[in-house]
Amino acid sequence: MSPTQRHREDAGAEAALAEAVSAFSLAMRAVADGIESEDTTVPVAVTWRGDALLAHAASLPGEAGLHYRQAAALLDRMAQYSGVAAATVAGLNAGSPVPPLERPEEVEDPEAGPGPLAPLRAVLSWDSVVLRFALRVGVIIAVAVALSAAFDLRRGYWVTLTAGMILQPYTGATSMRAVQRILGTVVGGILTAGLAALFHDPWAIFALVFLFGSLSVALLPLNYAAFSVFLTPTFVLLAEASSGDWHLAGLRILNTALGGALAFVGSRVLWPSPEVERLPRYLSETILALRAYMALVVDRFQDRSESAGRRLQEARRQVGLAIINAEESFQRALGEHRGPAEALAPAMTLLTYARRFTASVAALALSRHSVDAPAGDVIAPFAHSMDAALVDIAEALARGRVPAALAALPEPPAAPLSPLLRGRLTRLARQLKTLHDAAARWSGGVENPIGSV
Repeated sequence: MSPTQRHREDAGAEAALAEAVSAFSLAMRAVADGIESEDTTVPVAVTWRGDALLAHAASLPGEAGLHYRQAAALLDRMAQYSGVAAATVAGLNAGSPVPPLERPEEVEDPEAGPGPLAPLRAVLSWDSVVLRFALRVGVIIAVAVALSAAFDLRRGYWVTLTAGMILQPYTGATSMRAVQRILGTVVGGILTAGLAALFHDPWAIFALVFLFGSLSVALLPLNYAAFSVFLTPTFVLLAEASSGDWHLAGLRILNTALGGALAFVGSRVLWPSPEVERLPRYLSETILALRAYMALVVDRFQDRSESAGRRLQEARRQVGLAIINAEESFQRALGEHRGPAEALAPAMTLLTYARRFTASVAALALSRHSVDAPAGDVIAPFAHSMDAALVDIAEALARGRVPAALAALPEPPAAPLSPLLRGRLTRLARQLKTLHDAAARWSGGVENPIGSV
């Protein structure tokens, strides 16, 4: 192909791409107008696809043609999604049934679901956070009732209610809530004592109760300490209005402090479950989910069917759920952390690069739709080595050991792999090394890398 002819083909491909993108923009504008106006006469037509661009890309050699073919595959997918959006808007505006969005149920490689008693067995296992929390609450509430009866505490139910409200399934959350509740009650008690000296009219007290009750409910999602500050005068003023006893603020502080102390001690003495003991398991499950996603992409690399696409989407969804669970565990561990900040860096690196690794595997999966996608056995050696490394990293995190030295991955072959696909495999190799190094730092001879709790 002469340079002049190649230039014409490039220009044709650019024009086809620009025309498709412009048509996509008009279609999305029409969809937006249909949603906003709720007008059934707003036309939404999706008549474009990646066929025109693919025809021009077929005659372009090398990396340029590859990029255009990838763009054509993306345009096909965008057209499919745009058509679903247009049909949905038309159905909603016309009041007719919305076209079904659920795909047919997968019938290939069915997996047996959990048994009916599986959730109950999971909850009643000794490692269950729910079981330990239930036992802890039961014991602490019983102790609070016993202490109130033994010492004949006035309004002893405040001790019981405080302990029950402060206790959380996790040690760090319970400790934070106990401190916030006690400090908030002290401040609220001082505020109540001052108000009791200024206001004696029942109607004024009821107005204050309404004001403080509204503020406490509004502040609960924002700050538990602020909630406690305004909750204290709400209950104390109500009790004082009915009993005429204007010295309940100090009693409220005493009972709240006792209930908070019981919850604090109980969370650390009765079957404690610090988050640092669970975080490695969540990290390990994340790595295993990444490994399963990667293995499925390689196994179905030649399969461009809708069935394969659904299975890949489900595998990526499982990775996302595993990462979310690990991130939530990490946030709870932050609340318990008492050690140096540097101890948290490996866990943060693992979480960050788990998401990046997921995106790279998804990009590799998108390469399946390339015209010149290679046979699966071309990348199989590379994928097999990566699979073994991921399994070792997951086991090292779960068992608290240093992962084995990372073996050199086979170099992706220059042919028949395209430069784009080869670059994606190289990026996966770099990200795998980062995950391995972070796991090694996390478990590198440190018994409790998150710090004391």
